[in-house]
Amino acid sequence: MANYPQYTDRVQYELYNDLTGAIIIQEPEGWQNDEKEYARNEDYFGVFGKFSNSLKFYKESKDIIQLIYDVQGINAEVRLVKFEKHPKTDEWKVIYSGYLDFSTWESNDDGSVSLKFNNGGLEKLLKNREKTTVEIDRIDTLDGKDLPPLKNIQVMLDGREIFLHSKWKISETTKAVSAGVKSDTTGNRYQTSGIPIFLEVNSHGDYAHSILQGSLGNDERGSSGMMMLGPFDRQRKITLEIENFKFKPVVYEGSYNWAVMYICLSTYKMENSEFKLVKREPLWRARGGDTQPGDTPLSLVINKENTISGIIKSYEVEVGTCISLELFIAANFRANGHRNTFYVALEDLKIENIEVKEESQFPQTKTKAILAHELFDRLSQIATSQNKVFYSEFFGRQNIGYSKNGIGSETAVTHGFWIRGFDKEPIPNEGPPKVENLFKPLTTSFKDAFDSMSAIWGVGLGIESIGRSERIRIEDKKYFFNNNVTIKLPNQVKKVKRSVATSYYYSKLQHGFQKGGAYEEAYGLDEYNTILEHQTPITRLEKTFVNTSSYRADSYGMEFCRRKQREQNDTIDTNYDDNIWVMDLKRYNDQIYLQRKWQDDFEAAPTGIYSPNTATNLRFSPANSMQRHSWFFSNCFWKDGEKFVKYTSSTANSGMTTKMKGKGAVKENQDFLSIDFNKSRFVPEWIEFEHICDFEIMELIEGTTTINGSEVPNVYGLIEFINEDNELEKGYLFSLKPNKEGKWKLLKSSR
Repeated sequence: MANYPQYTDRVQYELYNDLTGAIIIQEPEGWQNDEKEYARNEDYFGVFGKFSNSLKFYKESKDIIQLIYDVQGINAEVRLVKFEKHPKTDEWKVIYSGYLDFSTWESNDDGSVSLKFNNGGLEKLLKNREKTTVEIDRIDTLDGKDLPPLKNIQVMLDGREIFLHSKWKISETTKAVSAGVKSDTTGNRYQTSGIPIFLEVNSHGDYAHSILQGSLGNDERGSSGMMMLGPFDRQRKITLEIENFKFKPVVYEGSYNWAVMYICLSTYKMENSEFKLVKREPLWRARGGDTQPGDTPLSLVINKENTISGIIKSYEVEVGTCISLELFIAANFRANGHRNTFYVALEDLKIENIEVKEESQFPQTKTKAILAHELFDRLSQIATSQNKVFYSEFFGRQNIGYSKNGIGSETAVTHGFWIRGFDKEPIPNEGPPKVENLFKPLTTSFKDAFDSMSAIWGVGLGIESIGRSERIRIEDKKYFFNNNVTIKLPNQVKKVKRSVATSYYYSKLQHGFQKGGAYEEAYGLDEYNTILEHQTPITRLEKTFVNTSSYRADSYGMEFCRRKQREQNDTIDTNYDDNIWVMDLKRYNDQIYLQRKWQDDFEAAPTGIYSPNTATNLRFSPANSMQRHSWFFSNCFWKDGEKFVKYTSSTANSGMTTKMKGKGAVKENQDFLSIDFNKSRFVPEWIEFEHICDFEIMELIEGTTTINGSEVPNVYGLIEFINEDNELEKGYLFSLKPNKEGKWKLLKSSR
């Protein structure tokens, strides 16, 4: 006969499932054979319980397990908790808990069922699904459960003022332009020909063009190939400059009463697909026949090098305006029994510089966005199919039930389609769409969201047990390295081993954003939110502290995206459409948020950038981010305080300097003394030892401590112990195997 486990009055086991509720069962066979371990996840930095063993269930326990399996199959989620009475107070205490893995279910001939028991739960779900890319506005979870509507906010975008600077040059293959008119009747004849200049640097996007060889017009109309600029989409102010434009005029045929030859900057207005002349401004002119005031006789310039230089023209262009650099000719003929002609060319064309500059602004627009707390809550629901499974005081806000607004509470994300004004639903009052809606939802994964917010703010993640349920918790990484002592080991530790924690030494530092700084529309050299790298004093190993976000924060990229608004560009897609931007916001009213500017967080306007008053996401700059993370990586410089951490490279603007309120000035390409960084909370040294884990110690391991009004799991605080020299020492828990002699691994505290 089988020797079944029995109920006892000191230990009890609770099985919980949404089908059965909480039920006290007999002790399963095999519980004591686990190899339990508490281990710190070195990606998230939360401490997770790890264990796995095989359990057998008999009698009523077996029947309950079988019922759950028959109804819910291998996806059944069953939590098993071990309670034990406190040896002094007789209060029931949770010793530890885990989940049954129904994919390992077996029915045995001794009347039992067997299943493996492991940590499972939210940690396992998160691990399995953290890299799964999902549309955040989907209507159901990955398990098919309904989701509530996505909670969005509206953000007013004032926009980034951008200095646009486009340049043209003469093509190496086309160094001449010609024009000609002819007639065998009396009257004036006209032709204009675009001077073939090649667009070398384009900051004006769709509004700057190369002028095509052979593009022609007349005295009233131009052609599209003649236009170097336009047609513009809105009112703008631009400046056009020409320096050292050299050319040799040639007349190949000429029989006329009079003829003129001009090099012009001409303005056109595009109406109904036609380019109608508005104004023609000669930069150089010559005349054959009867000369007029201001004209140079044609005979004096033929076959000689001429130069146009020092031209600066300012334009206030309207919607539809175009600008052309052209050769214009006109001739007057009389009928004299044969065909009259005027055929000319400009040869040996050379231009040292022709450029257009613009201090460019775009009207205010708005975009949908989702705040970071709602983003993580949504992704957590999608992955776990559970409500209220996410908690974060760092991203939390009073208006959603937290006691105060967290530091990151007004951080939000948006994507290119929202920025451009696209939406999944039809725009109200616009009627049916005229073209296919190009909109695609914001798509991301939990891991990309976490890694990006961690790169910006330095957050960590843990799984917490709240009663019979669990929740995902994201906080400042310092929460997981609390500098208060929460566990004191009573005895002197044994078998102490110390070693270098090489994984926390860094020879290089890399901060910033994986995208940004390279734009088709303009120079990216002014954008600061890109990649920044530094070299540390560490030379014995090669390891990089990589702290970069896959979400963007570049204000230039967002601005170029924003300027392609749906109303004018509903059939056009861009390289920005599916990119995700993170935004540093402030609340304007109950419905609207604004982007933070330097006045919100800094003592003075940033220097080293264009238009500091329109700059955004300044707190997210790589150098400012590096300062936030410095308490974590500066541990490896603890013996090199007077050595420099040297700037090595940046993918864009490394000259910006900012000064946050109450802090020193920080320049992106600054060299830092090691002692300039925030003091680290730990030293890169492992301490391993043995110390028995009795009931009271395990109660501390599973318990919490109230610190500054917040319940902090004890495993995130400092562990104080008596070392091999009979001295008190402290460290942060990275691994604990509590069974038998108790094996501990700590990261040495710097305190």
